[in-house]
Amino acid sequence: MFFNAQMRHIAVAQILIVIFFFNFACNRSNEKNTNALATILKQTKEDYCADRRLAVFDIEGDLHGNTIELTGDVDNPESKTALLELVKSTFPAYQIQDFITVFPDSTVGEKKWGLITVSVANLRTEPRYSAELANQVMMGTFVEILKKQKGWYYVRVNDGYLGWMNGSFFTRFTDGDKGRWQSEPRIVYKTLYGKVYAQPDESSMIVSDLVGGNILNVQRAGKSWTEVKLSPKRSGFVRTWNTVTHEQWQKKRVVKAEDLARTAYQFKGLPYLWGGNSPKGVDCSGFTQSVFKWNGIKLLRDASQQYRQGSVVTSGSNFENVKAGDLLFFGPRVNKITHVALYLGDRQYIHSSGMVKINSFDSTAVHFNRYRLNQFQGVRRILE
Repeated sequence: MFFNAQMRHIAVAQILIVIFFFNFACNRSNEKNTNALATILKQTKEDYCADRRLAVFDIEGDLHGNTIELTGDVDNPESKTALLELVKSTFPAYQIQDFITVFPDSTVGEKKWGLITVSVANLRTEPRYSAELANQVMMGTFVEILKKQKGWYYVRVNDGYLGWMNGSFFTRFTDGDKGRWQSEPRIVYKTLYGKVYAQPDESSMIVSDLVGGNILNVQRAGKSWTEVKLSPKRSGFVRTWNTVTHEQWQKKRVVKAEDLARTAYQFKGLPYLWGGNSPKGVDCSGFTQSVFKWNGIKLLRDASQQYRQGSVVTSGSNFENVKAGDLLFFGPRVNKITHVALYLGDRQYIHSSGMVKINSFDSTAVHFNRYRLNQFQGVRRILE
């Protein structure tokens, strides 16, 4: 009996050893597959979402037995297709469960466009007023609505930036509504600040404030006053001489450095505002973006993005190769650009830092800024 008991213990031990090595092999296999899936997700994200300020690829993958579950959001259907094809070819024996949402999602419906109806609409990083200001959008421009969360909407604005905007800032349009609205005559407000009045009389009730760059639809043009629409149900009057036609505004023209400087000087003294790119406040890249936009040239939103635009200029030891109108970039190192300025010539530049102001690279100048000189990283030329 002792012998039989001993044999049973040996058999059990052998079984346990087999189970151990089987589990070890399974765990190694699961770990290998988990790492492979993580690599696929990372590579696809790099291919389709190199800059998360401009694209969405928030996907998670989980392995359960012989099933792979993919959940999350993308803004590009091609990224979803590429991911699914790669996962299926890498794991042919697995069942793929697809829970990926492609924006716009089902909460949006047919009215997937928002017409901005306030002078400046704030775009935030999260769906709440206390969240960080990421960007600003001008009246008369459209945002693409990607999803809805209570009274907030996740949108893409005209420079590609993504963020959250409260629904009180815009009127929702279908594709057809948008096309009809944009086919009407439009004007652009060209001075820094102004008003829309209820009547063609500056003593009448104010309908809305305006800032330069606001777009308004024309109901009836006049020599002194133009009747305008801010939305299908909101209208008023503006001074005609403070506007230009939308066609004139968009018309391609030769822009000179002095044109940029003239626009930049209008912002002088304006307070710094993180996320600002309007006459109500600007951050450094919002300032340069606004200056170029007012002259018909599109720049990307952030300093690090603008650093990738234009042609590279070698500044020279005393900035002798830099021309007025060039963009200057600053940061702790060349791969971490945190600030941008507009070069005026004679080693002077204008930028938003505390407020829009002029500083100099000349150490003998009153407005010399040593910190900026030490942080200087490079030059980009936008003007041809």
